[in-house]
Amino acid sequence: MKLSWDQVCKPKIEGGLGLGNLKQANDVSCLKLIWRILSHGDSLWVKWIERFWFDSWSPLGRLYDIAGDRGVIDMGINRQMTVADAWRTRHRRRHRNSARNAIEDVLHSQWLERTDRRDKIMWRGTHDIFKEKFSTKDTWNHIWITSNTMDPHRGVWFTHETPKHSFSVCLAAHVRLATGGRMLRWNRGETGVCYLCTNCIESRNHLFFSCSYSAEILEALARGLFQQHYTSDWNQLLTIVPAQRKDNVACFLMKYIFQTTVYTIWHERNRRRHDEAPKSAATLIQGIDKQMRNRITTIQRKRDRRYEASFQRWLQSRS
Repeated sequence: MKLSWDQVCKPKIEGGLGLGNLKQANDVSCLKLIWRILSHGDSLWVKWIERFWFDSWSPLGRLYDIAGDRGVIDMGINRQMTVADAWRTRHRRRHRNSARNAIEDVLHSQWLERTDRRDKIMWRGTHDIFKEKFSTKDTWNHIWITSNTMDPHRGVWFTHETPKHSFSVCLAAHVRLATGGRMLRWNRGETGVCYLCTNCIESRNHLFFSCSYSAEILEALARGLFQQHYTSDWNQLLTIVPAQRKDNVACFLMKYIFQTTVYTIWHERNRRRHDEAPKSAATLIQGIDKQMRNRITTIQRKRDRRYEASFQRWLQSRS
């Protein structure tokens, strides 16, 4: 795994993949059981735990630990009885055993102090608003320790994305792609030279898009879309791409062409590393253009009217 499990389990807005953390899911489930016990929920678990002998309802603690099996028989209180059953079905008795007399006293005093008003158990939800129902989502958010928001996340995850493209950009954003520069740290036998231009050490920022080969591809495809905002600087692109929120069509086209270009260049780099015949920049440009047209066609078939003008805008940017 190129990302740590803690990073993978973060929400997408924090730079993760939004997968659930199993430990936290278990914590939430345990809290839900506690909620059911406290709120007297109608479940087998609650019915088992809320018993006269086994629930710590009295100041004496768990009564079975005091009386044992013999006490259950002598006091005439069945193992399955609740406190309410004991009040309703039997009369107070006197015993030779002081511990059992203490239990009788506690049972009687609790009966005298009872009230017709029921306590209401409330669960604290989002923004400290108390509710009568348990919310798994609110509880998850309570125990989740938030980290800094990853600003470019909107440029990584968006509607009608291609998941493998988004994942590649996510790895690149976290500097987790196995570029030549990173591989030099693991294997001194590596040259670390860029497989595309063979002129520089292959870092993330060089590959996207300081390299003359990748810069040529990006400019041919993205300049018409980005117009005055066009740049080949990786860090600036991560900021510019998600910033165009007012124009849905332009925003989608910019995000998709950016991701598809990143994925295609990385794929071509890996092909060359495994001694496959190199493809020219013109061939990759043609292939990315075809992928964009196919994606737009797929969206149109889904009848998402927000992007009806996508095909026309794309053709205009390529003219």
